[in-house]
Amino acid sequence: MQLGSSGIEWKVAAGAISREKALEEKLDSYPLWKLVRPEDRVVFLGENDRFHSPTEWVLRNAYDPVNQWGQDPDLWRRGLGRFHVTWIVENPSPPHGSVLESLSDIVVPIARSRAATLYRVRQPGEP
Repeated sequence: MQLGSSGIEWKVAAGAISREKALEEKLDSYPLWKLVRPEDRVVFLGENDRFHSPTEWVLRNAYDPVNQWGQDPDLWRRGLGRFHVTWIVENPSPPHGSVLESLSDIVVPIARSRAATLYRVRQPGEP
């Protein structure tokens, strides 16, 4: 444990709080990962917690191909379908909305943990 830690690490080491509780307090998205399975496909929008995410397949908004989709709902629809994306994690939520608002017919908010939101992406034929 590093000497200049925030204090929460010391509480975990001393047994004052559980590792699980510490992760929930430190990482906005941590509680959301309980809903994601290893076989799921996730797009990260502003999210960085690849370590605790159980999925083996991730696309990030800062990299191709997601960064090429920009704010174009049609490109998002095609991209989400092409890569069979099942979840989107947005963290932090943008103050002025995002392209996800225009995809409300296929992207549904399922859970929120502080600044992080988990969205389910409906697959063709899903209700």
